[in-house]
Amino acid sequence: MPVEAAFLDRRSQALAFESCVRKAGGRRPAALAGPLSVHFAVVDRTHFRPARSRQTFAEGITDLMSLTEFLELLPGLKPRLARKEVLAGEALDPVARTDIHHREDFLDTTLDVGPDAAAAMLAAYREGRLPMQRGASPGATSLADGYASNRDTARQRDERRRRAAALLDASVVVEGDLSDHAFLDRLFHAHLGKGAGSLNLAGITVTKSLSRHSSNSGRSSGWGVGFRWIGSDGKPRTSSTVPPEAFNRRNDPERDWGLPD
Repeated sequence: MPVEAAFLDRRSQALAFESCVRKAGGRRPAALAGPLSVHFAVVDRTHFRPARSRQTFAEGITDLMSLTEFLELLPGLKPRLARKEVLAGEALDPVARTDIHHREDFLDTTLDVGPDAAAAMLAAYREGRLPMQRGASPGATSLADGYASNRDTARQRDERRRRAAALLDASVVVEGDLSDHAFLDRLFHAHLGKGAGSLNLAGITVTKSLSRHSSNSGRSSGWGVGFRWIGSDGKPRTSSTVPPEAFNRRNDPERDWGLPD
């Protein structure tokens, strides 16, 4: 799927989900019970990373920039039109475009820029191949230059690629990946499919379990997801999520399992 099409598809999913959440007063409604409950119990609005200031970039870039953030560092550029051309494939070659990718989280529609794509956009900017404001010409790009050559940026890009490869080849998984619940669940879906089971990851047997929680009406349900394993240090580890339905009166013994008085 082209980057632009994938972006629009994920954006529509996220907006639809957010609309339902607002109508439900901040909690995921029971109507959305099912696969989404694997990752989300209550929406944490701080999950969406706020835009960072240029001062932050100047102090030292340690995170991947979004496409919008990077384009805004280029003086005189029309960032919205430039973004459209970049995503449409008119400004970058196919290899450079592969260094623009979605963040890993399901609901995050942000496109991150790796160092190769950043360098290619800088070249296009200086060569006049990106839309500029009337009368403007390319200016100083010290912050963008620093980002394109930043080793941390390249490291994060390589780590993202390794994780993407891990969904196809479990042999590249490292033990540190097991501490990321969402990524661990993606690994199980990729290599084992839906349902409970066990996988050998980084030489460690990881077991996945599922727990079903009914809504108060009983017409729908949410699923809790748990993982357990023994780390290389010999200590037991667990990771779990629960859906909002787990806190309903129907699932609470202190409220008599929701039975009428």
